[in-house]
Amino acid sequence: MQCWAPNIAARIQEAADPGTVVLTEDTHRLILGLFVVEARGAPALKGIERRLQLYRVIQPSGVRGRLEAAAARGLTAFVGREDELRSLLTHWERVREGEGQVVTIIGEAGIGKSRLVRRFHEAIAATPHTWIEAGAGALFQNTPFYPVSEMLLYALGEAPPQEQIIQLAARLTAAGVNPAEAVPLLGPILNLPLPPEYLPSELPPEQQRRRLLATLVAWVLVSARAQPLVITTEDLHWADPSTLELIQLLVEQRAPTPLLLLYTARPEFHPPWPLRAHHTQITLNRLSAQDVRTMVAEVGARKALSEETVATVVERTGGVPLFVEEVTRAVLESGEDKLSGKAIPVTIHGSLMARLDRLGPAKEVAQIGAVLGAEFSYELLHTVAPIPEPELQRALRSLADAELLYVPRSPARRDLSVQTCVDPRRRL
Repeated sequence: MQCWAPNIAARIQEAADPGTVVLTEDTHRLILGLFVVEARGAPALKGIERRLQLYRVIQPSGVRGRLEAAAARGLTAFVGREDELRSLLTHWERVREGEGQVVTIIGEAGIGKSRLVRRFHEAIAATPHTWIEAGAGALFQNTPFYPVSEMLLYALGEAPPQEQIIQLAARLTAAGVNPAEAVPLLGPILNLPLPPEYLPSELPPEQQRRRLLATLVAWVLVSARAQPLVITTEDLHWADPSTLELIQLLVEQRAPTPLLLLYTARPEFHPPWPLRAHHTQITLNRLSAQDVRTMVAEVGARKALSEETVATVVERTGGVPLFVEEVTRAVLESGEDKLSGKAIPVTIHGSLMARLDRLGPAKEVAQIGAVLGAEFSYELLHTVAPIPEPELQRALRSLADAELLYVPRSPARRDLSVQTCVDPRRRL
């Protein structure tokens, strides 16, 4: 009997106590370290043959982001990104000399953008500076200034709203910004009620927005002049338009300021601002086979894996660090010294889907290829794919460029043998 997610969710809801949140093992893996949970055993659920281990959520752990949660368990060796780290440190020296810098780290999901940012943070820890970080989110692309509000709320802590207003006013005063003018503008984006001493702004909405942007830019610049400042914003491809407008105002600043704006984004992100001399883009490529082997050896330190298994991990993960870690762990948790291709670890499923989503029309061809198998002829693909031949050939080229397909000869040849990397039984 096949079980679909809605059926499982309905049965788990029946097993949960009122007012509680209960997770399955797969969901628990996705939020591991982000929440404190307690095991609830594996009760029999009606209509579901296999028993599912359940967990009840107790409270948030206070950890920000999956990388920080992973760090609590111990990160693997930092490999294959030494040149990129040196580049970041070079820009940091320029910042310390008063030259503002903008660095955007580009790479696909799971390629190690956040890990590079963390390693850079560790490398400059001994240098006096202020570090502020936040991230855009897929669910908040239409929430104005979402990363900005996250930065500010994190800095204000979990105090009552009245105390947060007092702290906000104190921080604005210390930065030379008039709280009487700024608090009424910042309060709404932080969802903080204004106390009586702060009158709501009477400016028209568009003027309020412009004043808010000017206030945030002035706050950043004054803070940077007091001490070198790093503002890190992750996942810029999900940033809302208001946040991008604020960033554009900051990146176009030409006044000498010890400010580093450090961003991460996926390849589909294209900055809406023109690139200037103080802007740098660092593109993260996939790890070499030797770097992958180093990672596998560290993840599996307590259990020596056979050369055949290691070689298979190297082949299937394609040099993507997240894939390397999760696939290796999947092998170790299976208790067998072999890599089963029947299931993709839930922790990397989203990354794989992101790679496919970026392909546009080629995604459908990849899905058809996954059904056909690990190897198939061009003639068979052309027969079953409801796509005109010119578009089909463009899709094959896109898949090959994305390393999701191996095309040994020109697609014009009818005897072409195509090897797909999206067959879950064979490759990732």
